[in-house]
Amino acid sequence: MKQWLASHGPLIACLSVYADFMQYRSGVYHHVAGTLEGGHCISCVGYNDPGRFWICKNSWSIAWGEQGFFRIAYGQCGIDSTMWGVQL
Repeated sequence: MKQWLASHGPLIACLSVYADFMQYRSGVYHHVAGTLEGGHCISCVGYNDPGRFWICKNSWSIAWGEQGFFRIAYGQCGIDSTMWGVQL
């Protein structure tokens, strides 16, 4: 997944959304509390190995998170399980 991001660009990813994700404002997200609210698909645009997180773009407007983006720790909410890319 990291190699694809570095050479081809964004990937589509899905994750489980918990109640605390709705209140995300900044930083690296780790699920801490709250019930499972459902699933959600996003665009994974990058990664940071030293910080151990994915950089993602959400579709909930620039008023949410880090101007529509968020960082999520590796292994959180099933985001690492599968990502899809489109090769033109």
